[in-house]
Parts: sequence; C-alpha cells; structure tokens
Amino acid sequence: MDEVADDRWWKGEGYRAGKDAIGIDRQLALPLSARPGRIRSVIMSRSGVGFSDRDLEYAVLARSLLDTVEANETVVIGRTPPGDPAEHKITPRELAVLTLLCEGLTARAIGTRLAITQATVSKHTENIYRKLGVRDRVSALRKAHSLGLVPPRRFAESE
Repeated sequence: MDEVADDRWWKGEGYRAGKDAIGIDRQLALPLSARPGRIRSVIMSRSGVGFSDRDLEYAVLARSLLDTVEANETVVIGRTPPGDPAEHKITPRELAVLTLLCEGLTARAIGTRLAITQATVSKHTENIYRKLGVRDRVSALRKAHSLGLVPPRRFAESE
C-alpha cells in the first residue's frame, strides 16, 4: 500500500478499521487471474515494517502458485470439472507448466514464475506433448482443454 496509497487512504476509515481490528498497517496485494468483470487477490498484512525486495520476490512465486491452484479447482460454476491429470500421467509440476503455457507464457517466463530453468521447462513441455500425444503447443492446449485439464477460460484467453 505504501507504493499506491495516498494520504486519503492512511487517514481513511478503511485503514483505521483494519488497524483497529487486527493491528496491521502494511499490506501487499497479489492480483490473481479472474474471469472478466471479477477481481481476485490475496492480501498479506503485517505491522510496522514494509515489504522487502525479497518479500516481493516470494510474492511473485506465491502468485503463480495460487493461480495454478485456482486453475485446478474441482467445482466451479459454469466450467467443466477438471479431468484427472494422473489419468494421463501428468505430474503436478507438468500441470503447472501446462497451465502457464495456456496463459501464453514463454519457456523463460514460465521458468521465472516457477523458479526453474528454461531447459527444465522445455523438458516438462516435451513430456506433456508426449503424454498428450501431440507435437505442438496449440495441439497440447486444445487436447488439455478437451480433457478438462485446463479451465476453458484460460484456453480461450490465450487464443
């Protein structure tokens, strides 16, 4: 909040209510993927000291992990329930890579999000293609979508 809030926030009712209720005065919000017209986030709070650069690095990692968890929810209104990755021998890490592929991220960006090397991302991608019986990203995304391994809206956003 230090970076985006002005004096109106610090003097406002919302800040006072949070401070009085739970004693926090520093917050870090992590925006998460959401359907159009919706906002999702996780807010971390602490008292006294702001968030360090290292805290912010962890927040980026936490955000990608939270998005991956959201992508694998089992009961969401308006979506086909996800398929079982284990049926296709897709590991949790491969599923995380697949989910980020659906967002249109490059191997480098996926590696950064998951704190792995580009070579490891490429290996996971090769394994995904082999397990899904496809040869390229578009085919993998279409197949993953049809099997219910990735949510429809993620796939649609990346087209």
